[in-house]
Formats: sequence, C-alpha cells, structure tokens
Amino acid sequence: MWLNASSSLRFPTAFVSNERKVELHGEAYFEVAQRANQPFFVQVDGMQVQVLGTEFNVMAYDNEQWVKTSLLKGAVKVSSGSNTTPVMKPGQQARLTGAGNLLVSNDPFIEDVAAWKEGMFVFNNEALDGIMRQLSRWYNVEVDFTSNGLKKKLFTGQIARNENLSEVLKMLELTDAVHFRIENATVAVMP
Repeated sequence: MWLNASSSLRFPTAFVSNERKVELHGEAYFEVAQRANQPFFVQVDGMQVQVLGTEFNVMAYDNEQWVKTSLLKGAVKVSSGSNTTPVMKPGQQARLTGAGNLLVSNDPFIEDVAAWKEGMFVFNNEALDGIMRQLSRWYNVEVDFTSNGLKKKLFTGQIARNENLSEVLKMLELTDAVHFRIENATVAVMP
C-alpha cells in the first residue's frame, strides 16, 4: 500500500478476525493478495471497497467532488449504503457522487490515476482547480483564484513531483492562459 500526500490509513495491529478492514482518509494505492477466508475491505467516506485480489487506487479527499475507486488489475466490488456495483473489471472507475449514487465507467486513462505513486503529476484535460488541489496537497500551500473563470481551464501534460513548486507553476504558465504569484504559503492564480 502506498499513501499519497495528506492521507492517512487506520488499521488494527493485527487482522485477527475473518476479514481485513482498513479505513482510508485521502488517497492510497493498494496491491492486495486474495484470501478467500479473510477478505480485504477499504472503508472511505460513504463508500466501502471489497477487494477480490487486485491492484487499485482509492481517492477520497474531503475537498474533491467524488470519492473514486480505480481498478488497474484484478477485481473489486464497491458499495455505498444499499448501492453495490457489479464486480468491476480492470480499466473501470467507480465514483460516489455527493448524492450517494455510485457510477461506474470505463476510463481510458486508468493508468494515470496512480502516476502519483511513480512520482508524476499526470493531467489529461484536467481543470485547473483540480490541478491546484493536487499541488496544494503535495506542496502544502493554499490556493487563491483571482478569477473563477480560470478554474475550468483545461490542461494536459506530465510534471515530475520532485520539481520545486515554482518550476511546476512556470510549466503551467507556458500556456499563457494563466499566471501565478507565490506569497508566503499561498499561490495566487491570475489571468
């Protein structure tokens, strides 16, 4: 299991019952061995992932619109309240909406959801507000948009996570669509 920035995992000191259950806040990538006599569950805000021997990513930050489970290998089932997905196949993503609905879709960029584990930010038509939430968590900064119109500007690209924040922002500025100013621990996003 790998934890992303601003994430935590709660688990018992030993799995002694007939199930293995962990509680996630934030984002984590899991590689779980299947044990029929001791299933593995990930509990996140309003969603539970039942693992059937697999590799998957769960993203459940408080400031994100959806809780997402992305399946890279193997199989999982996702449930929320009385809603349960069918067994998911690799390449699918389950999203829990704010209204409590579970939506499953194919994601052609499924490998990119775990790029953070390999030290990369990967954006495929990602809105700037989503990019800035990721940068905020990784670099521990606040973000201030001077114009709400900037939030929905789309970006595509890859940036190494070991770059300094100022270098990452310079790369985003190459589009001429946006500019940044860093003051103390706040990044101002400007036209």
